[in-house]
Amino acid sequence: MHNEGVEVLKQIYNHLADEKSREIFENRVLYSITNKPEFIQNIVLEIPEGQEFFSRLKKASSETELVIFGAGFWGTSIISATKDYAWKCFIDNNPKTKIHEEIPVLSFTDFMKNYNGETIVVSSRIHYVEMYQQLIDNGISEKSIINAGELIDLLSKKQYFDLEAMTPACEGEVFVDVGAFDGKTSLEFFGWCNGNGFVYAFEPDGKNQQKLSSNLEQDQVPYEIVPKGAWSEKTTLYFEEKSNGTSCITDTVSERNVFEIPVTTLDEVFKNTDRIATFVKMDIEGSELEALKGARGLIEEHRPKLAISIYHKDEDIWELPKLILKYKSDYKFYLRHYSLTSAETVLYAI
Repeated sequence: MHNEGVEVLKQIYNHLADEKSREIFENRVLYSITNKPEFIQNIVLEIPEGQEFFSRLKKASSETELVIFGAGFWGTSIISATKDYAWKCFIDNNPKTKIHEEIPVLSFTDFMKNYNGETIVVSSRIHYVEMYQQLIDNGISEKSIINAGELIDLLSKKQYFDLEAMTPACEGEVFVDVGAFDGKTSLEFFGWCNGNGFVYAFEPDGKNQQKLSSNLEQDQVPYEIVPKGAWSEKTTLYFEEKSNGTSCITDTVSERNVFEIPVTTLDEVFKNTDRIATFVKMDIEGSELEALKGARGLIEEHRPKLAISIYHKDEDIWELPKLILKYKSDYKFYLRHYSLTSAETVLYAI
């Protein structure tokens, strides 16, 4: 690594405020360089949910074959984080392929015809209750089920607001939810600040906007939806609409559900409002660097608290804190991890 790169890593390391953050940083840097799953496991094994998952997985793998229920995002992520385990197959209620991640994919019905005592890992964070019940209703013993989806959901409910060093301002908070999805994070924010806050929700996905409005209005959260993507400049970009938490900016225009959307900068949005952002959260599937560039004025002038997803790209672990320190060199950093896989590592800047 060039001297400049080493100096960047040193600078970031010296701004990390506690030992937990330093351990996560070291392991994420090594994972970015090597792509070896043991570095993610080192991080996951420091959290109680991770200890429970890997303890049960290790025991089960010594006694039975392993199967993962759900071939979607979380199932794929679990496979990537456990490449040192032998997986017999995926099972899925709506299989879209016969092979995924070099592992056979079976329909639930076909799998049950030949069930032979395998341990089944439920992967979905959204549908784990129904999937668990489906297994029970089909005669699978509780002892043969590892409900990873439930553990992932428990972790997600802690995300962004569990850092003891970060407390709500007495005068109220203005929360910028960049990648608001269905509004659940904004609801958690409103509880964290004891109802003394306002939400600006960036969400370009039209279907997600409907869920977002419904959820925030139901809990009487004051909000404004910004129906655009966050970027480094005002322009239009291609956007893959998935109507879930993984909709994203894309260069591929041949895919289904790809549309042009307007994008803007946080600086532009807050130039036209009397409110001052006090807390910015970003989880936008790899566009965080560009969105931070578009928040330069906000960061330099008002120094909001930041909670930034730092796992979508290998280089995020150093490029994002490097840029933040360029704009405001007195931030202290914390890193925390909220999943059983490589996803959901958050950089806090306070």
